[in-house]
Amino acid sequence: MSWRGMDGGIEAAVAGHDVIMAPRQFTYFDYPDPPVSKVYSFDPVPKELTAEQATHILGGQGQMWTDNHPSEQAIDALVYPRSAALAEVLWSSQPGRDYDGFMKRLQNHLVRLELLGVKYRR
Repeated sequence: MSWRGMDGGIEAAVAGHDVIMAPRQFTYFDYPDPPVSKVYSFDPVPKELTAEQATHILGGQGQMWTDNHPSEQAIDALVYPRSAALAEVLWSSQPGRDYDGFMKRLQNHLVRLELLGVKYRR
């Protein structure tokens, strides 16, 4: 798992090891950054890799360490809607990603979150 940036994951993939990309600058939701747009810009498969090396990137993951965030409301505000952006990035191919389209689709998801009582960041 590459969590201190992309370099460790690149090095592991080049060496033939399978990798989960989870770099802090894109996927650590326990920090007040990154904004939704930065999360959406995350590409778990680095351009530096060959097609063969890229097969070792199994995916990515988001993190939320709750030890410094004691309330559910504080956690909700950090996780949502950034987790929706990460989900779309990890579950869709790079050519099909469209941030403006995501932001339009997100409006429906925010209604669902409100109905569930999730205190997301606006």
